[in-house]
Amino acid sequence: MSAPQPPAAAGIQTLFWYTRGANARMLDAMQAAGAVPARAMGLFGHLLRVQDVWFGRVEGTAHADLAFWVDEDLAACAERAGTSGARWQSMLEKRSANALD
Repeated sequence: MSAPQPPAAAGIQTLFWYTRGANARMLDAMQAAGAVPARAMGLFGHLLRVQDVWFGRVEGTAHADLAFWVDEDLAACAERAGTSGARWQSMLEKRSANALD
């Protein structure tokens, strides 16, 4: 199976495509590792929460008020990555390239 290709147009869609792929690779590596250092979990959780905060700022939702630093386990991070990724994907698909610029 070949890897999915990034969107043809440069811009936020491409950035999102790479971000979602990086999140998936991090989750895969952490799940395969078994024991994940607390600092790594904290940083990854922070990254996912900031992604949600930016969504809240762009869309004017309550996500904008999330705390940046909250201890979450790997299962919570996996759920956040999935729901956040789907939320961003849905929003990006509804907007034209000009509207996103």
